[in-house]
Amino acid sequence: MHGTTHQGIDRLLASCAALTNEPLRGGGLRLPVHRIDRLVSPAMSPNEELRFPSSDGDGVDLPDEGEGKVLSPTPEFIRIVKLYGARLANPTAEFLLKSPVNLSRSFRISTRFGKREQLIRLKVEFAEASTSSLDCAIIADFDGSLARR
Repeated sequence: MHGTTHQGIDRLLASCAALTNEPLRGGGLRLPVHRIDRLVSPAMSPNEELRFPSSDGDGVDLPDEGEGKVLSPTPEFIRIVKLYGARLANPTAEFLLKSPVNLSRSFRISTRFGKREQLIRLKVEFAEASTSSLDCAIIADFDGSLARR
């Protein structure tokens, strides 16, 4: 199969008049044949994944917006639920322009902070082992004067 980009969204050319993008609900698009002859298909190797950066349920990080979980991606909108339940709806083409990072495939957490008088205690504990991970808990106790009011 060959891929193409239509309205800023990558799709696979599934048949003579249909474009598809599996991660998007309703990602299929039917076009008249006279419109397809003007589309350009970027080269794709047989092992290459479809170029859409996320699927339903994936965790993503959007620069300047933070992290969230993708819900019901469609060709028109990508809905994201953020921490504490806030919901965003980005037009799909805008979502792609924000260069989302898919956290569901792999990610790294790294932080650095200095010990000051307000840090009372820092503890790293082994929390749980499962078949695919070793979970750790990082517990930091701070002086109450640092709390938001």
